[in-house]
Amino acid sequence: MNETDNKRLLTRYELSIVRAFAGAVKSAYEQYEFDICDYFTKMFSSEVFDDFEEEHCIYTQGSHCIAGKILESIPEDLLPIKKNKPNIGDAPVAYWMGYVIMAWKILEHRRGKYFKRFNMIDLYWEYESLHCMSVERAINVIKRECLNDVV
Repeated sequence: MNETDNKRLLTRYELSIVRAFAGAVKSAYEQYEFDICDYFTKMFSSEVFDDFEEEHCIYTQGSHCIAGKILESIPEDLLPIKKNKPNIGDAPVAYWMGYVIMAWKILEHRRGKYFKRFNMIDLYWEYESLHCMSVERAINVIKRECLNDVV
């Protein structure tokens, strides 16, 4: 099966959820100065991440507020590592990573446990080659190259 056989685009409603999540990831990176890959890894075990697209009271908030809600749901001993100073040039990467992860989660009805298998550093380094692709195509490449899933 090729990737166009099962292609489903995000609805306008789903797209607003994806954008809210991506904005929150960027905010966590900029405002809280967290290492973005570590932040994702710890976030995948949070309740807020698992239920994000179903929680209207969460994703309709501002980006900084959403980032805070996600952090509140991560046990204190698992909080992400703070960076000394964030590299502002990585803010678009943080946004893109959040965008791809939430789109993937919504399109394929995934839970946080699925993403724990994935090394976020791989996604970080793939930004340059994947960010110009459609989200659906980027997800398929990531699954094939980084997770060895059948696409």
